[in-house]
Amino acid sequence: MPSNGRRSFLKELYATGDIDATGFDTGVTGLLAAKTEAELAEVVRSLPGPVALTSPDRRLAKPLEIHSGLGRLRLAGEWQVAGETHISADLGSLRLDFTQAEFDDHVIDLHVYSGWGSITIIVPRGSGSRSAGTEEESTRGWTRRYPGSRSSGSMSPP
Repeated sequence: MPSNGRRSFLKELYATGDIDATGFDTGVTGLLAAKTEAELAEVVRSLPGPVALTSPDRRLAKPLEIHSGLGRLRLAGEWQVAGETHISADLGSLRLDFTQAEFDDHVIDLHVYSGWGSITIIVPRGSGSRSAGTEEESTRGWTRRYPGSRSSGSMSPP
């Protein structure tokens, strides 16, 4: 997450009451003092995350496979996302809502495959995303659609 995204995330946590003034000041101080990505990541991980993390004993050992085939598949509410997740829609449609999902790791490798189908992905506010081959990142909740294309990337809850 770029530094302006981290600052926005901090402001949002404060505005929603997830951190108090002391937590905000500590977060700002940590962001300004951080010299490396690892130090920045540590500061962000010390803050309340926008998503729930799965306890280590419940994490999935194998990649999660989600396929819509010819039909229509919708996943929303509370569900578990593996550290490596493959989703595909051959001719059907797939809608994944990650806003209440529980993540197995801070970084999720999400592999998306779409033939003639369509895929819609909704992620929580405050989570970051990066598509393979780009440096573009998003820090706000977003919806990404994959109509008849192939793509892969990762989601990175702070």
